[in-house]
Amino acid sequence: MRKVILLFVVLAVLAGGAFGGRKFYRVWKTEREFALAKKAFTEADFKNGSLWLRKALSRNPKHLEGVRLMGDFAELVRSPSALYWRERLVEIQPDSLTNRLILARLAILSSQPAAAKKSLDGVREADRNSPEFHKVMGAFATSSGQFQEAEKHFEAASKLEPTNAVPLLNLAIIQVQRIDPVLSGQARAVLESLRTNPAVRPDALRNLALDAMRRTNLARAVPLAKELAKEPNIPFTDRLFELDVLRAAKSPDFRTTLAILQSEVVTNASATFALGRWMLAAVPPPEMLAWAEGIQPNLKTNLPASMVVADAFLSNNQWKTLEQFASKQQWGELEYLRSAFIARALKEQDLQTASKSEWSKTVKATESRLDRLLALQRLTAVWRWSLEREEILQMIANRFPEQREAVDLLANILAGGGKTRAFMTLMASQSKADPTNLEVKNNLVASALLLNAEEHKPQALALEVFNTKPENPNFASTYAFALYQQKKYKEAKEVLVKLKPEDLAQPNIAGYYGIVLAALGDKPEAVKYLDIAAKVPHLPEETQLFERAKR
Repeated sequence: MRKVILLFVVLAVLAGGAFGGRKFYRVWKTEREFALAKKAFTEADFKNGSLWLRKALSRNPKHLEGVRLMGDFAELVRSPSALYWRERLVEIQPDSLTNRLILARLAILSSQPAAAKKSLDGVREADRNSPEFHKVMGAFATSSGQFQEAEKHFEAASKLEPTNAVPLLNLAIIQVQRIDPVLSGQARAVLESLRTNPAVRPDALRNLALDAMRRTNLARAVPLAKELAKEPNIPFTDRLFELDVLRAAKSPDFRTTLAILQSEVVTNASATFALGRWMLAAVPPPEMLAWAEGIQPNLKTNLPASMVVADAFLSNNQWKTLEQFASKQQWGELEYLRSAFIARALKEQDLQTASKSEWSKTVKATESRLDRLLALQRLTAVWRWSLEREEILQMIANRFPEQREAVDLLANILAGGGKTRAFMTLMASQSKADPTNLEVKNNLVASALLLNAEEHKPQALALEVFNTKPENPNFASTYAFALYQQKKYKEAKEVLVKLKPEDLAQPNIAGYYGIVLAALGDKPEAVKYLDIAAKVPHLPEETQLFERAKR
């Protein structure tokens, strides 16, 4: 018996050892993959770097250095997923001021004010009087048009770092845009004085050039942009800024400068990508294609340069070439975008079944991640893929109902397309997600009344919304329509006549006032308002309702 017990003990120890060994192996393999990814990125091998990094993060999604590196890569290729990875970094280290400021800066640049505010609101009280916090708060206030608030933060940063020229620079950047000529002139003088300060000289030159561009003083902007481009160790974006200024000024130096940059980027995948993105918007498609086809083979297949090559084929309608090129690629974290390019190429070749199959893979590859869904939404908008865009927006609305911009886009698309029932369903789900949103609730009531959808109890809901805010003209017209459906025409009119004349003259409200007047026998006055309503499109059920009232 003792032997049997001993055997089980030995087996248990061995099993534990095996488990520990497997765990150790997983950790070792993950760290090895991170090391390979880091080495690849150092060598500008972004294709393999992103692949190694993707593998490693699939094993350990909370690897701090890996998440930071993926964010760096996403920013490099200007991917919307950059915000996702910066948010992940904050989730892993919520008390890190650096991580929160990195996220806030990116959110500001990406026009995502809610994400920036959330990150800044989470900064610990002990870190709120640091110079870096005030600088980013100043940038956030600037981005939202709160210039006085921005000045306060930059002045606070300047007091904390009196020898640092950056807060002074930031203050001047804001004030130089002021309408007051005295204040803007003083700020311009500060920027001029900072041209001699090596720490901020490039920033001063750039903003002086931008100021000259705003004032359409191209003769002033050109030499400033050229001076900036000669500065050592400036970001590549400043070289592109010089191109922008030369192009705007129709300078004879534009073509020479562009040729120089094209020759300089031949060994750098990230610079090739940046220049290619710029050329896509600035030069004719055939010229862009000729340049892209001349990119060195080792760069063509390496992210992020391969993305601009694909864009070049797309902008020149080279669909078969695009399909063949993209099919042989691997874009790591951006695989879903590569799949979208293939779906587009197949669709343009009228290979509808294959395109739909590829698009299904594209959608599946989003992994329900908001950053990827938002990227596809923007892509489908640019491509004018209405059905696919509606599909993506519906996914965002279902999984991320707090994304008001996307939900509003979908609502407008559904309403504009006359899809009343789909619109009502969207409003119902949104109202469930946020019962306090009266605008959404009112939209639900209005569409439910039009469809006689009693399951939403629109009559009771119309009264509830109206009682909450009776002065709201949209809520009043919806409640009046509810009374109209109950044949309470006088009561409906009493609600509407309390509105301002300018509110009654709004087409979306005028139509409902018109049907109430028609029901009361005041045909001439009814037609007057129904004609106002006819000036804009409505949901199909509304159009029928208004037209019947005119007869």
